[in-house]
Amino acid sequence: MPNYVLSPPPHGILISKGAVHIAVSRGYVDYVINDHRARDILQWMNRSCFIPDESFFTTMNINPHLGVPGSYLGHPETTEIKDTTKPYLARFKNRQHSRLHLWECKGEWVRGMCVLSFLDLPFLSKRKEMFANKFHLYEQPLTFGCLEEMIYNRTRDEYLGKRKFDASWYSSLGFVKNQVKR
Repeated sequence: MPNYVLSPPPHGILISKGAVHIAVSRGYVDYVINDHRARDILQWMNRSCFIPDESFFTTMNINPHLGVPGSYLGHPETTEIKDTTKPYLARFKNRQHSRLHLWECKGEWVRGMCVLSFLDLPFLSKRKEMFANKFHLYEQPLTFGCLEEMIYNRTRDEYLGKRKFDASWYSSLGFVKNQVKR
């Protein structure tokens, strides 16, 4: 177990835990790679946080005084969607013992995570996240193949003008509307 240092966080930051899997802008990536404050914060987290991989990106995102492109200007634990938890757009996960447990797992539970099966496809086809977790390709190749075909068909239909992507739900989210512009 690492020896954690309990020193105050650098640069007056508020610490927050969140998703490891994120979707960010090129400006955000450039900032967290090249800005000295981002390096200071990461170094501090590696010494001070029990779970730095689940804290770094969210912490960078909720401290607008750092000027990280695309970071959030609102309070980190709020949502504008009534009766739901904060939406996660990068990756869908169904955890067995979590407030994010959204539906019955039609596949199987492995270490508290639903391994998706072809019976989960109707539910997955309506999800708004960009990726889904977790698949075991060797056990459920049909599931993966069907999702691949669905994405291909949607992309083709949009290209041919038969389908239009509706971005209104995404653009109405607080963390999209209330972000640092740079």
